[in-house]
Amino acid sequence: DVRAHALGRHQGEARRQARLAAQQVEQVKASGGQVIVMPHSDPTVLRAAKAAGIQALDSIFADVNDMEALRRETELVKRLGFTGKCMVNPRQI
Repeated sequence: DVRAHALGRHQGEARRQARLAAQQVEQVKASGGQVIVMPHSDPTVLRAAKAAGIQALDSIFADVNDMEALRRETELVKRLGFTGKCMVNPRQI
């Protein structure tokens, strides 16, 4: 039963092997899931999430002191099709 999908940016080889496939987005939706969190920007997965009405969130930006780099990365992931970004510190909101 798949309700959500999340992979951390720093999981190395396990992350590369465990990427979410576009067809799995429907499994998340069918199980009542509403959000996927993913550190990669596979356009087929992003399109599938949008079509299914599921939020596609980019993973965290770990450097809480570099607001300019956070802004640039957030603008990039928005252009790629993500609907939001995970945060680790209230300063990043």
